[in-house]
Order: sequence, then C-alpha cells, then structure tokens
Amino acid sequence: MEGPAWSAAEAAAGGPAQDAVFAAALDLARLYSTEPALIGASAHLLAVGRVPPR
Repeated sequence: MEGPAWSAAEAAAGGPAQDAVFAAALDLARLYSTEPALIGASAHLLAVGRVPPR
C-alpha cells in the first residue's frame, strides 16, 4: 500500500482494527489525491551526495 497513511495500515495488518485502519487509510489517500497542493508529496525520500576530491 502507498499513500499518506501507509505506515498506519502496515502496522495494523493482522490486528483487530485492521479493517477500520485500512478503510481510513483509503479515505485519506482519496482525499490527498484530489488536493492539488499534495499530489506531488511522497513518503519516499531521494537524496544525492557527493564525496569531495582528495
């Protein structure tokens, strides 16, 4: 699962609140997908590093 609440859904997997947390995560993902300011947001981080010359 991807989206703004993926970590909550992953943590609840197999637990007693699994269905409720998954449904809430889907609702939140749907809400985020309609908000133009948030469409480009991601839970992934990309970094670039550089080693200085010796």
